[in-house]
Amino acid sequence: AMPCGLRQHMSAAVLVLALATLAHAGQRLAPPEPPDVLAQAGEPFDAQRAAVLRQYASSDEVADVSRVVGAQLGDRRWPVVMAVTDSGECFARQIENWACTMKRFAIRPYVIFALDNSTHVWLLAQGEPSVRVRSVSSFGGEIGKFGAASYRQANFAKIHAVLLLTGLGHDALVLDVDVLLRADPRPALVALAVSDSRDALFQLNYPTGELNGGVYLLRSTPGALRLMRTIAYHGRLSAERDGAPGIDQDILNEFLNRDCAAGTYRAPRHVDQSNPKSPVTPPAHIVVSACRGFALSLASLDARLYRTGQMTSMRLPEPGTAVLWHAKYMVGGYVKHSFMLGDFGGRRLWCSANLTLCGKLRETVEQRPIERARHQLLRPPSRSSGLQAVRRAAP
Repeated sequence: AMPCGLRQHMSAAVLVLALATLAHAGQRLAPPEPPDVLAQAGEPFDAQRAAVLRQYASSDEVADVSRVVGAQLGDRRWPVVMAVTDSGECFARQIENWACTMKRFAIRPYVIFALDNSTHVWLLAQGEPSVRVRSVSSFGGEIGKFGAASYRQANFAKIHAVLLLTGLGHDALVLDVDVLLRADPRPALVALAVSDSRDALFQLNYPTGELNGGVYLLRSTPGALRLMRTIAYHGRLSAERDGAPGIDQDILNEFLNRDCAAGTYRAPRHVDQSNPKSPVTPPAHIVVSACRGFALSLASLDARLYRTGQMTSMRLPEPGTAVLWHAKYMVGGYVKHSFMLGDFGGRRLWCSANLTLCGKLRETVEQRPIERARHQLLRPPSRSSGLQAVRRAAP
């Protein structure tokens, strides 16, 4: 049975209203406006959702998502799992693994938002449920390094995608393409969100005590919609000012610190992350009960169950109990790829049969015998011989 309180789909009347209001706009987006505009006292939530679609999505995107998600809907209690990607070499490897993981755990519905047409065509050729992001038209190439203009554009596209799903009445579970799953995260997340009446649940960047924009559950509620509209609004303002939008999780954490401080608790920052012998302090828990001007129920996820690639997170006890690992704190796609091909609590979580290395990682493996031998460990047919090769090559 569907847990009480989850809003999983949009009524036909509201969908028709959203499409009608979008029809005259074509592919152009309206200029940014303050979040308060669409959250006036007494305004029906259905009207807010329709207005969000008008503001942050194109008519083609609304139609495509409705078709792609609608074709997969079965058990409506589950959120729509989503990721945003381009077809750069390392991202292609990661999205292949991401899609493989969705199938391994029978996770449906899911949708992949493609940042460019070549990625969209490639995903469709793989049989994947892809939607072309049209509302961020200035994205012009492979996702760059953290903080670069292309990276920030990709982050902004993700916020648009989340607003598109929640505007259509779906809950959204964001799992970046560099996330590895040990188990299906949906049952525990949905149960926690419903039992604690949360609008949103975010992964914690342990031990810095910030929320992570790569793993979160966002329900289609007034508080969650207002939060994402606030992030999108400030991203649009920074794009007008700096030429590229701000990074989503930076905007999120700044907003929580500034406008929701009364209900926010920070993790300790004294941990020496470069010292492997430094004490591992218990993960802090962030809870938000209200923000300036609107109600918001938000909490961070247990850092022991939802882990990042940060060394201190890796050293938390009982790694075998983790639900997922997120290759956060990795500089360069090839570094992420190397991390994702590794061992996690005695188990390899990489799903895809494609073990071809990308970029600098491939060059490193080709040039260094010890790295080449270690890579052979990832190939099941030669696991024992690869282990012997590593032992012979080890100093």
